[in-house]
Amino acid sequence: MIGIGGSLDVSSMEAIISECKDADRLERLGTLFDDYLGEPKLALKVYTKLLDLPSEENKSTNDVKAKLFLKISKVLQAQGKFKDAMNFLRRTLALSLDDTSAIIPACCTRIGRVSMDQGKLDEAKEIFHNGLSINIQRFGELNEYVAICYRDIGQVARAQGQLESAKEMFRKSLRINLQVYGENNQKVAENYSDFGRLAMVQGQLKYAGEMFQDALNINVKVYGEDNQNVAKNYTDYGRLVLAQGQMNRAREYFERSLAINIAVYGESSHTVASNFIDLGRLARNQGQLESAKELFERALNIDIAVFGKKNQNVASDYTEIGRLARGQGRLDYAEKMYDSALGINLEIYGENNQHTASNYTDIGRLLGDQGQLEAAKEMFDKSLEINTGIFGENNQKIAENLTDIGSWARDQGQLHFAKELFDRALRIDMQVYGESNQHVAAKYTYMGRLAKDQGQLERAKAMFRKSLHINTHVYGDSNQSVANCFTDIGRLLRDEGQLESAKEMFEKALGINLKVFGENNHTVAKNYVDLGRLACDQGELEKAWTLYDQSLAIVIQVFGESNIHVAANYTDIGRLAKDQGQLQYAQEMYERALSINLKAYGENNHNVSAIYIDIGCLANDQGQLNCAKEMFERALEIDRRVFGESNQNVAFDYSNLGRLAKDQGQLERAKCMLELALSINRRVYGENNVATNYSDLGHLARVKGELTDVMELFEKALRIDIQVYGENNQHVAADYADIGRVAREQHQLRYAKENFEKALRIHSKVYGESNPIVARRYTDIGRLARDQGQYEYAKKNFEMALKIDIEVYGENNQNVAFNLVDIGRLAMCQGNLEYAKEMFTRALSVNIAVFGEYNQNVAVGCRDVGLVAMEQRRFDDAKNFFRRAYRISVQVYGQDNRQIGTCCVDLGRVERAQGRIVKAKEFFERALSIALKFYGEDDRHVAAAQRNVGDVARVLGQFKQAKEMFTKALNIDIKKFGDSHLKVAIAYRECGLVASDQGYLWEALEIFEKGLEIIERVVGVDSRTIAAFYNDVGRAARDQGLLEYAEEMLEKARTLHVEVYGETSHIFVLNCIEAGRLHHLQGNFEDAKTMFLKAAAASHALGKDHYAAFANQFLAVVLSEQGQFEEAKQLCEMALHGQIKAFGEKHSRVGTTYNSFGVVLSKEGRDTKSAKKMLENALAIRIESMGEDHFEAADTYENLGDVFMRTGEFRKAEAVYSKAFDGRLKCFGEGHEFVLQTRSKLFEAKSAATT
Repeated sequence: MIGIGGSLDVSSMEAIISECKDADRLERLGTLFDDYLGEPKLALKVYTKLLDLPSEENKSTNDVKAKLFLKISKVLQAQGKFKDAMNFLRRTLALSLDDTSAIIPACCTRIGRVSMDQGKLDEAKEIFHNGLSINIQRFGELNEYVAICYRDIGQVARAQGQLESAKEMFRKSLRINLQVYGENNQKVAENYSDFGRLAMVQGQLKYAGEMFQDALNINVKVYGEDNQNVAKNYTDYGRLVLAQGQMNRAREYFERSLAINIAVYGESSHTVASNFIDLGRLARNQGQLESAKELFERALNIDIAVFGKKNQNVASDYTEIGRLARGQGRLDYAEKMYDSALGINLEIYGENNQHTASNYTDIGRLLGDQGQLEAAKEMFDKSLEINTGIFGENNQKIAENLTDIGSWARDQGQLHFAKELFDRALRIDMQVYGESNQHVAAKYTYMGRLAKDQGQLERAKAMFRKSLHINTHVYGDSNQSVANCFTDIGRLLRDEGQLESAKEMFEKALGINLKVFGENNHTVAKNYVDLGRLACDQGELEKAWTLYDQSLAIVIQVFGESNIHVAANYTDIGRLAKDQGQLQYAQEMYERALSINLKAYGENNHNVSAIYIDIGCLANDQGQLNCAKEMFERALEIDRRVFGESNQNVAFDYSNLGRLAKDQGQLERAKCMLELALSINRRVYGENNVATNYSDLGHLARVKGELTDVMELFEKALRIDIQVYGENNQHVAADYADIGRVAREQHQLRYAKENFEKALRIHSKVYGESNPIVARRYTDIGRLARDQGQYEYAKKNFEMALKIDIEVYGENNQNVAFNLVDIGRLAMCQGNLEYAKEMFTRALSVNIAVFGEYNQNVAVGCRDVGLVAMEQRRFDDAKNFFRRAYRISVQVYGQDNRQIGTCCVDLGRVERAQGRIVKAKEFFERALSIALKFYGEDDRHVAAAQRNVGDVARVLGQFKQAKEMFTKALNIDIKKFGDSHLKVAIAYRECGLVASDQGYLWEALEIFEKGLEIIERVVGVDSRTIAAFYNDVGRAARDQGLLEYAEEMLEKARTLHVEVYGETSHIFVLNCIEAGRLHHLQGNFEDAKTMFLKAAAASHALGKDHYAAFANQFLAVVLSEQGQFEEAKQLCEMALHGQIKAFGEKHSRVGTTYNSFGVVLSKEGRDTKSAKKMLENALAIRIESMGEDHFEAADTYENLGDVFMRTGEFRKAEAVYSKAFDGRLKCFGEGHEFVLQTRSKLFEAKSAATT
């Protein structure tokens, strides 16, 4: 019915036991069930039956009973029934036994081992020491029982972390056994096995291998190959080579052990279950998770059958299944398994036991995964308290507890507390294991990761290298622990910007893990992800796709589709898709990841909040700002519940909300969010790890126009990043770029160039030349060159950026669109409007393809195309594009956002260009209202809006308001930039233009000269800007009659403009017109005619007939003063035709041309009817476009009055002179020469009318 390795019919065996009355036969059955078949229930049944057999009361009977009690206690101990086991051991000692009986020391040994299983290590140690003393006294030193005592004491010392003491005890045991049994004995083999297991704990793997080999050799020699002791040796060997990363060898040894044990015990034995556990752990390490699950469940089923459900071995099986489930992301199932294990161990051992403590640790780690951090801490604290009570302070289990609590503190942002705990854990492990041990290496790794979090990169690197050195010493080069070290070092090097070195580390890690695990393993998948992220950094996006796809295929194969590891891969793929502009695909990836994580973790988990952040960033890119806000707020709500308020993850959420609020124009909210983030991170990391927060605040200050603050904030970020990373780092380069942009805005152009070039040099060194980050640096340098008028150099940089981005992303990517926009804007500066239009249209098409219609980038694209249309005088087209940009911006941002203000400015400019000045003013005033709402009174954006309002007020002749607006803008600029800044000079220019228009010519000249004086002091100002100021001073001097000074200034302006633009630009045309007007005033009519003709010819060559019309208008005036009225009239007709063609019938410029034509006809005096008609047309247009009280309307009223005076219509002359006088008085005020001139004419008309 039974045999070694055969199947067992339990009911038949129970029947045999029930019928058997023979004590010897029952004893043999008990030994068979207990020692060979692993059937403790049947063994206990046999031993209980033996107790019930009748026997005589004598010495031998007591000995038999004692032996029986010992056997029963052993079975009960194995079943976890420690209280019952102790009862039988006490009954054993209560029997009257001979003092020389071997049962007494055996009983003492058994009591010590039960105490040890219960976690009562000090009590067990004391019992073993007492037993040792008794045995030495009774048997002398060279005795097998003495050797057993030394071995037991060694096991306790090992459990207590007293490894040298353990080694000493094992040595003593070995020495005795060698002398008692000789070399070839299973007791000696057991000693060698003990040495091997201890050496493994100490990280002495080579020595462990030697010991296991010695033990194996002995047992094979003693028992032959197919023996349970040999199986144990194979198991030990398998665990050793598994630790070394030799997976295939480990499987070979475990399977040998399993085959032997099945042959010895049969399938249903706890020893076989233990083999299944070892094979399950191996399968788990190899990523064969379904196989691991099957093996663990087989072990569980066997142990339940052997021991029943309430057994410590069953609890251990539940724990293994729980750990597997946790790794698979099946957290609810893991929780169920851990709770089952804890329930059993509490029942068997009670609260204060190391097995229970281990359960609390597992539950704590699971709770951490679930985001229940306070509950996790409670579990870790319980485990620590129990282990401290059992093992004392300086024990490896305490070190592990401290490491768990330290990791919790790190997650919580309590970095100083985490460091204190890791330091304590390291000290304990060094005391227990010595320096060169894998456990010490693990602590160095934890400390390195913490130091990296704290920005202490050199310290982190030192920690990781120590860990690498130890692990290489312990395991050799080809081990997963060594690979993990390379991965940590690679991630650190990536942060430092040493991308090639990082790649080398990641490839080393991959090479090792492929060798250890093979291709289809989740650890290998993680290596592919690290290499994929690095490839993204280096701009090798196709390579990144390949690596991410490889990783995803592996994790799906290992874990199945709906798994947290798969979700992590989807997230990485989503980020890559987002970078490439594949926004819908990115959205799909994020939603898949979110669905998986919600199912795995529930809503309140940081892994869920992290995906909400990714979705929020994507929504922000798509212009869905309300959706982005909702996502970021969800993430914040979750992270606050999980981590509490003072945590780095919460700070990150505040930063996201702050950046979004900045984009939405909610600047005070943005400041509040970003300052909260800074405050939290200061508490978490200290001052020297908050560079990103200072950068965020700097970008906000830049938007608000607080340029002094912004430079200070970016320089703080730079100092921190240099301190943390050193000079040659991508973060440092980004800081230089930020400083360069601010310097550019402050017109510190040389300083801007210096910073941009530093940023380019570092980023090129970090990423290589063909990288999108490097492309951004070329863009910065190109924009600066464009500002300086260095158009060829700007073009070279923009084209370099475009080439890189097309190479990295392909044609249809938002970064490519940005490059096209920069090239288009440069073309506009060069006057190449068709090419600019082509670039902007291409960019717009790309952005629509990437983002869809309703996106902020599309709105900007519409603006750019509209601006080209403006320059090309296609005002209706421009207006359509500006209105489209407005509609998109309202959809994206809402009605009252600073972007809406920008749209209003654009619409105002097109209305102004079309001569609808009143309508333009409405738009500009709305833009000013929005700017005041978002930025407050003293902001550069407000100053810009005030200048726009001032400009149209000036055109409308509302000089008081114009002066007020320009003066306010000037005061803001002086406050923001100081009194020696380009923007201040420009503000003076605007004030000068108002004074000039009002006829306050000396005041205007003084103001223009102030601006010019500033411009000449500012370093790096481009020639165009300087030339504009020379022009202003020249015109003001001309109007004052300072003709030589005017000629000097205008010639300087013309020379600079020719240098920049050549003689084929609209600027050259305007210079010629100004020179012609000066010659006209000087009486140099021929020179004046030459300049006007040059201007007209250049205008026609450019295809800008409206400029030719402008030149012809002035030429007509010169000819009329020379009496060449026919030529003058022809020119007026040409000018009128050109202006109507360019601007339409109702434009203010057309009104000006009608006015000039009327003056020429009036001077000729031959066709006063036509003169009146021209002036009446001019008056109607000017009143409609600028209002009746505008000074230009007053000019036309006066000109019309002059015609009426010539025709003798004095009453009509008086009426229009009166209107001219009212208009000029309102515009210029009492005492102005224009007012006095008109008053004189009015008096003359009145006199003529009365006489």
